Amino acid sequence: PRPYFLLGSAYVEAGEDRKAIRIFEAAQRFPKYLAEAEGNLGAIYLRLGRLDDAIRYLRLAQQPISVGKPITATSLVHLSNALAARGETGESIDVLANALPATVQYYANEYSLVTFALAVQYDRNEQRGAAFDVLDHMQTQLTSSLGATVQNTLGMMRFAPAEDQHYYLGLLYEV
Repeated sequence: PRPYFLLGSAYVEAGEDRKAIRIFEAAQRFPKYLAEAEGNLGAIYLRLGRLDDAIRYLRLAQQPISVGKPITATSLVHLSNALAARGETGESIDVLANALPATVQYYANEYSLVTFALAVQYDRNEQRGAAFDVLDHMQTQLTSSLGATVQNTLGMMRFAPAEDQHYYLGLLYEV
């Protein structure tokens, strides 16, 4: 099963989306890797602008966030961005807010990515007070700098569409 993901990722990097889709669809046969395959399919469809297909696969890929499973956090952020692109900003915020535990004691990359994405969605929805509350809480819980932590977590994300990365980095630089 792992070679499917390596080959699929290579096709994504080469811009061969149709071939990548076929590979990730084939990878869905392996239950252990089902969420990862669906997350990759959702990201590809999001990048292609096929929001309904993207949302369908990204919803299927939803799992509780767990440390060491970056695909789950990435899929949640992609789902939130897809919902926001479709004009469902309230639901895009809910996806992220409901995925986070009530209190986060340790901000691993996965929690940092989802938490920062929540701040981004609040900011996009012009709820700047809520966005900065999320960021303030995150900063008080971090042992290192907010900027360095968020920059590291954004590095694990391949944005779809790519211009979303500019919004995320803009908010980071504003903070």
